[in-house]
Amino acid sequence: MAKRKYNHKQNYQGVQPGKLKALYPGMVVEFKYSGEDIFDKKPLILLLYKEYGKYDLIHGLNLNYLQGSAVQKLFCSCELLHKGASVYSNEPIRRTIQSQMGDYDDTMPYRNLLKEEFTRIQLPTYKEKRDGNPLSKSEAKKQMNVLYEKVLKKVLLKHNIYRTYTPSKMSSIKVITFKLGEWHQPKLQ
Repeated sequence: MAKRKYNHKQNYQGVQPGKLKALYPGMVVEFKYSGEDIFDKKPLILLLYKEYGKYDLIHGLNLNYLQGSAVQKLFCSCELLHKGASVYSNEPIRRTIQSQMGDYDDTMPYRNLLKEEFTRIQLPTYKEKRDGNPLSKSEAKKQMNVLYEKVLKKVLLKHNIYRTYTPSKMSSIKVITFKLGEWHQPKLQ
């Protein structure tokens, strides 16, 4: 089946320049990419996590390969995401419009690099407070693995949207304030 790319610009409520070190899991990010995926030179992703070490990769879900309703359904699956995370946490994962200038966790490294609001689904993040305590690297990784197994894997079986990106091939990074739509929880089955 041929790939199809969807335009989501009508759902942008704000765009601001971003730096790689200011990006956190759950952000909606757009950038120019000079990698091998020539079909999509300007991906719009929901950032899942940044991998450090031997490869330094950015992992995310490319929203350009989903219809608008599927993107909103993905964002609205917070109840399912919470079910996945609740093995390790009592705090629900929520989608919010955040600002690094006010309501952002001031203990995070590289805080206050973004001057405007942005959309973020609060996924388990290293050093970010959850249940009152900052998450360790291993705990954040463990929670993301549970989320992948219990929630994201189901989405990825339907849609081929999981991508990894090499930071050195990324340019013109923009952090997006994305229209979240109505808050309707999907029925759990």
